Amino acid sequence: MTRLQRGLVDNCFEEGHYESGIAVLEQLRDLKHMPSQSHIRQLLYIALYPSANGKGKEKAAGHIGMPAKGTPSKHITSAVTPSMDAISAARRCLMAFASTNSPGALLRALPSYGDPGQKGADPAHFEDDAEEDSSLARESSRLKRCKDCWQMLKEGFLRPQTDGMGLIPGSPSKRRRMDAPVYHHSHNNDLSAAVVGTNAWPVLEWLLYLFEADERKMLDDGHPRYSPLLLSHISPPRSEAGAKWAADAPLDVAFYCLQQETPLKRLLGARLLTLMINLTATTLLDLPLFLNLVLTDFMSRNCHLDDIFALLPTTSTVLKFKLALCQRYLSDSSSTRPPASTRVRPRAQPRPIPSRARKAQADEANESISNASANEAPRPDTVSILSTRPLPAASDILNLVTSASAGSLPLADEARFELVATYGLLQTQTSQEGRSADWSAMVQDGRLARAIEDAFAHEREHEGNGRSTQEMKDTLLAMMSIW
Repeated sequence: MTRLQRGLVDNCFEEGHYESGIAVLEQLRDLKHMPSQSHIRQLLYIALYPSANGKGKEKAAGHIGMPAKGTPSKHITSAVTPSMDAISAARRCLMAFASTNSPGALLRALPSYGDPGQKGADPAHFEDDAEEDSSLARESSRLKRCKDCWQMLKEGFLRPQTDGMGLIPGSPSKRRRMDAPVYHHSHNNDLSAAVVGTNAWPVLEWLLYLFEADERKMLDDGHPRYSPLLLSHISPPRSEAGAKWAADAPLDVAFYCLQQETPLKRLLGARLLTLMINLTATTLLDLPLFLNLVLTDFMSRNCHLDDIFALLPTTSTVLKFKLALCQRYLSDSSSTRPPASTRVRPRAQPRPIPSRARKAQADEANESISNASANEAPRPDTVSILSTRPLPAASDILNLVTSASAGSLPLADEARFELVATYGLLQTQTSQEGRSADWSAMVQDGRLARAIEDAFAHEREHEGNGRSTQEMKDTLLAMMSIW
């Protein structure tokens, strides 16, 4: 966007004419030119603003800021509260930009984590914006102080201004101190807290749209289906070695959405969880540690597997993740798992695997892929991040279904059902040559049917809309006819 075009928008925003400025921005949308980072932050600020003024013109809030001594000619604008019309227009404009510009061009306006060895957010990619008179530009700059995109979604991130957003009279140092927004952030351990504020749902949908578009771009370029932009908003490990694993913040958002009563909000949670699951198809996210985080959320929030699994797509990556999740859950002894009501959500810790051993494992896996088929070998950069975890043996699945110790776990019936159903579906999606001979034998000789009969022989009605054990048994036995 040219300097003249930016100036047109800046003039509207500086005068508090937000709707006019947003209309100019929409008219200036272009495939060849990236929007200003500052304008994207200002749109996000308006979209997130908790306005209660209703429709109509924007209203000034508080007094008009006075120019500092020595700058009598400097024009200072008053604080203007965005109207509901301006808020709606900002949300529409953000989605319009998402349809014409690349995800990277838009998300560069927000902070993200840098390389795995970098412990904080990376502000280096921000434009060196000159100081502006617009109160909106100054207030929206607080978005640059976030660690990632999840912080701005929280309830209370923005509060209505009561004392104006203009410059504060006094010394320059005093003005800087008073003009700086007060912003506190800490990891919220209260599972009932609103990690998505009332006004943040449209912004969350905008973020998901960008992450999904980023996935499609990677797939079109011959890479696994995953979003590097989403990965950049997950905290890096403490050391340079190893994959990322600290996905607490996006998981909090996903499960908060999934526990809402509104179907559209639940769908947003399913989309975000699917995006994170797709990261497990690469070596860039530590699957075992991610499984621990997801299982802890299921238990601490009293979620049902079937309620959430039903919202997820049936892609190979998602099915493999469901299988790994159920396998991990049933493999845990009930004696080592405290009751969900008394267990506090732990912070995942890195596995005690030396970096050299981890690198050797990755090199061995990459070598096995490259030697598998010379004619169908992926691109070198694709091979390096493609996960190669094999499916568990059919005998392991049968042992988990018939395990007596797993039967005492709270979600044992749901996990057994999903384990068998998912494994069978994965086998049907596999070519005839790649299918498990042991699994086919178990289906044919009746061992699997007897294991299902024994595992679901007890009568148990599950809370909520969950299936009864009889329904689970009947469904699995019916599915065996297509396996």
